[in-house]
Amino acid sequence: MKLDFLHLSRPSLCTALTVLLIGLSACNYAIVEAVNEADYYLVNDSSYDLTIQASRELLTNSVLAGETAFFFAMVEGTGGHTLPSNAFSEFRLLAEVSSVQTTAYSGVNNDDWLELPAIEGGNPRLELRVNNETLDLP
Repeated sequence: MKLDFLHLSRPSLCTALTVLLIGLSACNYAIVEAVNEADYYLVNDSSYDLTIQASRELLTNSVLAGETAFFFAMVEGTGGHTLPSNAFSEFRLLAEVSSVQTTAYSGVNNDDWLELPAIEGGNPRLELRVNNETLDLP
């Protein structure tokens, strides 16, 4: 059976095209967004034990003097970046000075963080490195 669209009446042709367009629009197309991940570390080269306060739930919030701690794993599923400005709306480090918790660092500044590549199939790494000179203490 040979179909000849030239012999279809105008209403029949319009109906056929409408059905075809409705059928095509009913197809579900999956849109896949890029997933970006990063691991956050605090390198505490100061002589103070530090407490991390952030606007997100952390894996740990304490980093002893001289230690490095993995404290946050970020997964950005909308194709955005994993830099601190996208991870936190607030970020502070507290140090105990004369028995008082004092803000030693505050802010969400991407330039303060070192971006390191992934190691052995892991996630890229973001490090905030602090020492006695970089902390804002009295």
